[in-house]
Amino acid sequence: MLFSLLMLLSSGCVGERAENSACQDLCDVLVNDCDYSAYPSLTSCWEGCAFATEEETYDVDGHLACVESIECDTFGILECSHEFEDTVE
Repeated sequence: MLFSLLMLLSSGCVGERAENSACQDLCDVLVNDCDYSAYPSLTSCWEGCAFATEEETYDVDGHLACVESIECDTFGILECSHEFEDTVE
């Protein structure tokens, strides 16, 4: 849930940097493929992902692999978030 909250609450100019990173792939899946309602736009997802990545508390590649494996199941997406937030030391 922390990851979801970070993604919704973060702001600033980080979205542009995230657009060219692994965050783009994750957000494309969450927003475009899964139509995950926690993210109203790709930009909001990119900004939150970039913030979490910059804080070095988040394994975006692991999260993407997890989301792809659960095939857009909403509860699975939440479990993936819990599993991969705060995993990088």
